[in-house]
Amino acid sequence: MNDTYRCSYVEVLEILKHIPKKDYEKIPKEKIEFYKNNMDKNYRYIYDEISPKTLRKTDTILINLYKNYIATAEEKIKIEQILKLNERKLEN
Repeated sequence: MNDTYRCSYVEVLEILKHIPKKDYEKIPKEKIEFYKNNMDKNYRYIYDEISPKTLRKTDTILINLYKNYIATAEEKIKIEQILKLNERKLEN
């Protein structure tokens, strides 16, 4: 497994500590366990609410968690539109 992913799992788990409990509980326990079992145990990350700095993979994981488990139907549509727009921008 890629080291970047292992570090991202540390960041994801730390950030998830700061979301509402009702949202956290929507994420399957298997996902959380996967991140815990595969994270880099030596990587340290301190979440800064004012100016969070994260790895790009962390952002991708968080977006997918939000889209798949927390977002409303309307939010999912908006996220998909934004992702498609970003994809088109990258292609050009």
